[in-house]
Amino acid sequence: MKKFFKIFIINILCLILVFFILEIICFFLTYKQNIKNIESYNKLAGNKVTKITLKEHIKNLYELAVLHIKPVRYFSTSEFRKPAGLQYESESPDKSAIIIIGCSFPYGYTLKNEETFHYKLSEYTKRSVYNLSLIGGSPREILYMLRNENFLNSGLLKNRKAQYFIYINIPSHRNRLYANFRQFVPTFKPVNNNTRLKYYRNFFNDRSFLYYQAMFFYTNHLMNEKKAFNDLKLYIKEINRAIQNKFDNYNSPSKLVILVYGDFSNDDWNELNDENIIVIKINDMLGFDIMDTKYTIGDNMHPNAKAWEVIVPALAKELNL
Repeated sequence: MKKFFKIFIINILCLILVFFILEIICFFLTYKQNIKNIESYNKLAGNKVTKITLKEHIKNLYELAVLHIKPVRYFSTSEFRKPAGLQYESESPDKSAIIIIGCSFPYGYTLKNEETFHYKLSEYTKRSVYNLSLIGGSPREILYMLRNENFLNSGLLKNRKAQYFIYINIPSHRNRLYANFRQFVPTFKPVNNNTRLKYYRNFFNDRSFLYYQAMFFYTNHLMNEKKAFNDLKLYIKEINRAIQNKFDNYNSPSKLVILVYGDFSNDDWNELNDENIIVIKINDMLGFDIMDTKYTIGDNMHPNAKAWEVIVPALAKELNL
């Protein structure tokens, strides 16, 4: 019996040691990934490319971890773009605000403020437009923000009246439901026979670099595309429910608009239309491929100012703004 326990304890210690070794390896993989992301951003933005030291990287991760330990506080207001056209809220009170949600595309990756989607939309429609998009953002962050009163009262929004919420969907958002580019992001699990999403916190999932890398491997090699699309639609439905609970328009409920960006798949979005969610495929709306290189910043992916210049008038016409 003593021999059995001795072997058992040795095996457990060996497993713990292997786990910590894998954690260290995955930490350095994450470090390399973040450095690559920062260098790529600076290069595309025309900024001076500076090296991020390992010490600085550890400090950044520590700050993220501390934020996560604190109750319901994931985001810093400095991560968001400043809203555009706030003067229109007092000049034209009959024109409710528009709120943009999504990732680096609507955020305006490497773009100046006046080149971004929300700025051009405000300029064109003469409405106030808030941009709650995040670089590396996903439906997970969007849902968390819209459910979180602390975030909604953080000063990023002037009021709670919005006619439209416009969510830019890109193909990689399905992957980001399981593995995001940002560390320590909010996590949800399906409940009520996969009809609702409940926020939950798991120490290992939230902080393990091994888990983080394993989920990236899953999304790149093992993910079921059909299931991922169904999960995405569930997140969108929950985002819409959060909007209906937290916001209102002057004369009618706030509307959620899904702009499907550069996705040529034959996915069936009708399920969302049945819930009064407006789905617009940008390529169909414009009649050409918005992912053409002349409409990207140079990475053949993120939209440039020219892309928003053609999208905004077409969208304003589509929504009668």
